[in-house]
Amino acid sequence: MKNMRYLLWVGIICLIVLEGCTRSEIIDAGSAVRIVVDVSKSKVQNLSDEAEITEIIPLETVEKSLLRNIDKLYVTDQYILVVDLRKSEIYLFDRDGRFRNKIGIKGRGPKEYIAFDDVQYDERNGLIYTHERMRHRMQSYGTNGKLINEKEYHQWLDSFLKTDDGYWIYTCYNEDVSTRYALQLIDSAFKKVIGQYLPQKCFFTTTFLPRFFQDGQGGDYFAYPYSNIIYRLENGIPEPYLTVDFGEKTLPYEEIKQLKEQSEYEKLVLDKGYLGDLKNMFFCNGKFYFSFSELASGETTLYRAVYDMNTSEVEIYDRYAPFCPSGLQRYAFKKLPLTELLGTDGKSLIYSVYPYNLSEENLRVLTEKVSPEINQEANPLLFFVRQK
Repeated sequence: MKNMRYLLWVGIICLIVLEGCTRSEIIDAGSAVRIVVDVSKSKVQNLSDEAEITEIIPLETVEKSLLRNIDKLYVTDQYILVVDLRKSEIYLFDRDGRFRNKIGIKGRGPKEYIAFDDVQYDERNGLIYTHERMRHRMQSYGTNGKLINEKEYHQWLDSFLKTDDGYWIYTCYNEDVSTRYALQLIDSAFKKVIGQYLPQKCFFTTTFLPRFFQDGQGGDYFAYPYSNIIYRLENGIPEPYLTVDFGEKTLPYEEIKQLKEQSEYEKLVLDKGYLGDLKNMFFCNGKFYFSFSELASGETTLYRAVYDMNTSEVEIYDRYAPFCPSGLQRYAFKKLPLTELLGTDGKSLIYSVYPYNLSEENLRVLTEKVSPEINQEANPLLFFVRQK
């Protein structure tokens, strides 16, 4: 009996120690750089006079590489990695767009996956990290597409980012705990919670879009949709880096945290004209690009913003003018639809263009200047655009 009591007390002490090692901190956003956004000044974006197309890469169209959508894109000096979450497949192309292989094997057998929910490519280690929400599994693959490691976890998460500190995960609360946090840091073995931040109620509207992004220079970031704050993840701690100020249209996050019922949340937030849900975030050539929209139950306008990190100037766009290059340029397009900004390679912005959206004249330019194999049934093309 004495041994049993001793073991019980040891267990309790261990739990206290583990809980004490978990950081649950209040984050002061006062140190973040403020980006003031006024949507009444939004305008049409016209790249024709201020940018030029420097490169066009057609993604090879073969039976094993047929794309439905590009949800995430990684471009390095060696590879192009395309994540198609609608098909739940990952495709690896070489830097010229030639198809190499798929990542993983879809199925229900051992070492197979059913559906990826988020994907990260770690260029330093040559690893592709994936996760399956419903099966609570995290996988890592090599660029040859073969599974290297698979582990189970017990948190609920919608997106993640693997760093040297461990796994940062978003929306990872369980229904059976009293305190829930939107952002947690878990060790690489998924055994221990290192830190937890941003208290969140279970009735908050979950955004399934990726909330993490990187700047290509070693910087890791997290954008929280309810405070419009972008945190830099450094040394295991989220530090406020940028905050988007929509004035009276800014979500009242401090008030939201105090709500107890979903009906209170919906009454406060929905259809009140609040702006937020930051997404499609990229750094390129001293500028920060991001999208946002109105939080409403129906259709909303998607805005694109460009913040100059040097001058603090902000440009807001709510529409796009077709790209019609002026002067002498390599590609003589007419009314090219450059609207889907996918990412950056650090020097240029990367847009996707689907051939079925192109006019016969623009298709002719592509077949003459880029590849004779381009047709309306082909995979999307990647357009690299650089500001003049």
